[in-house]
Amino acid sequence: MLRTLKLILATLVVFTLGLPASASADAPGTTPTSGITLSGVMTGSLNPNQTRWYQINYPGGSQSVGLVMTYDPNDSSTIGTVALNVDWSNAQGTKDADWPGLYRIGQGTTNGLPTGNLFWFAGSGNAVTYYVEVSNFSNEPIGYAVNYTTDGNRPPIPNPPPPGSPTMGVTPSMPPSSAPAPAAAPAPTTPAAPVPAAAPIPSTLPSKAGTLSATNNSITTQLVGNPGGAYHYYHFAYPGANLPVQVTIVFQPGYPSTGAQGFGFNLYGPNGITFESQPVGTNGTISTGQWTYAFPAASDVLIQVFNYTAGMQVNYTLTVYGLAGGSSTTLIGSSNTTPDKAVDITSINASIGGTLKGPSSVGNPTSYYYIVHYPGGNAPLTITMNVTPPASGQNLPYGYTITCPNPTGGQPLTALTAFPVAGDINSTTLSSTWTQQSAATCTLNISNYWVGQDIHFGMSITGMAGPATPASGNTTGDHAIVLNSARPGATESLTNSGPDAFDYYLINYPGSQSQLYVSITYSSTGGAPDNALGFQVYEGSQLQATIHPHDDGTGIHSGYWQFADPNPHTFLIQVENYAKGTTTSYTIYQVGSQ
Repeated sequence: MLRTLKLILATLVVFTLGLPASASADAPGTTPTSGITLSGVMTGSLNPNQTRWYQINYPGGSQSVGLVMTYDPNDSSTIGTVALNVDWSNAQGTKDADWPGLYRIGQGTTNGLPTGNLFWFAGSGNAVTYYVEVSNFSNEPIGYAVNYTTDGNRPPIPNPPPPGSPTMGVTPSMPPSSAPAPAAAPAPTTPAAPVPAAAPIPSTLPSKAGTLSATNNSITTQLVGNPGGAYHYYHFAYPGANLPVQVTIVFQPGYPSTGAQGFGFNLYGPNGITFESQPVGTNGTISTGQWTYAFPAASDVLIQVFNYTAGMQVNYTLTVYGLAGGSSTTLIGSSNTTPDKAVDITSINASIGGTLKGPSSVGNPTSYYYIVHYPGGNAPLTITMNVTPPASGQNLPYGYTITCPNPTGGQPLTALTAFPVAGDINSTTLSSTWTQQSAATCTLNISNYWVGQDIHFGMSITGMAGPATPASGNTTGDHAIVLNSARPGATESLTNSGPDAFDYYLINYPGSQSQLYVSITYSSTGGAPDNALGFQVYEGSQLQATIHPHDDGTGIHSGYWQFADPNPHTFLIQVENYAKGTTTSYTIYQVGSQ
């Protein structure tokens, strides 16, 4: 159905489905037939939800076609939402996937290359025109570079320019002359997209540190090691008030090659305070280190990325989350000191900070309370918390818990507790991850048991769902409700008056092996058996999966589906009730769609 919508919109633009057929006024790169001719390395920029077309006039014969594309930034905000699609007009491939009348025959994949690189290759064949679409469906502007060769080898990987750089093959707007021309009646135009701020530039000198901000909070580059120390410097403006700001570095090769102390970063704050990144995980050859910074005073914080290896080049992406104006919800604990005043967290990710006074007596902790929504499907929800002053041992005098309602009406069930994972003379780090089958709305309690001692904390939470909103009117496939990051879930009742009853949802999966979770959790099965309930997953007319709920061990009936693939997909979810005369009530969530 989304393809149909795309087809209609594209038809309104070009007024024809035939190719080649393009209005002569089409700006370079805006349509396949106005595509910019690829020749060697070509660079450009794309704003969010923007695409650009290129052409390859393949001469045929024994030559092959190889494409490599790189882009910046290449972090969690863009991985899976930046794509390289290859189409042609021959009746072979996926019709109308990218443009009316064209057939998609391939997509760029990482193919063993580092994150942020896409590769596509075709062997020898007949002469043909390839139409290459570069698209950016992330929320961030990107800079990109595409390299094209016909020598049978993978093209060398080009270096992408920063976002906002000029696009080769597109004539920039002329600057206004010093003497303005006579005014004319303005024609209706679409407002120009704002020009993104300059991307941060790594510096080997603290005095010239690159600036990280809410609008440019990430950089991807390389640093070659030196046993005496090789450094890149960045800085960011910290607003104070114990606002939690998480600094994360993802790098390759990871800790198994560099050692735990060979690569990472240091943070330098006011009054000589220093924090070092802590390892949080390694997946294959890629490792992650992070630190959540929280401090009462506003200040400028210096980041020193270090590499003490003997000449090893380490590729890294440094990102600062939680700066004012960023995408995550930021919350400061204040009056939410009792469960009835708990603050509802409505975002997928959040940063929480604050100060908890030391209690006056043992057994009477001070606390902040929040409502968290978990999507189910065994999707991971992770909490990381940094606390000052530090404490040692397993029985720390502060921490957090998540408790959920007991389906049997008894005492709330504990879903997650804090575990110490790192610490130094300045602070202690706590972290834990929660997975379970069923979706749940639960209470997060952050507590201080340390009599007479105030604590300052910063916390990051990832993998939440946001509240599921009521749905209706989606009883046929052509009225399917789209579930995405803006609306991750829905609640609905489904009555079977015979012989069956269905609700429909649509999910756009971005590809790139990102993990997709779809879960359904029943607040009431209406007496229907599990094998009459659940959902089916369709791609076009092809059935991909059938999911029936079952008891999760607490009396709640739920089911889920997980999926990962290199290629994008559009899935239709059919929620079903085959038990005549019953009414069910359910919550459906997805995690990982566009």
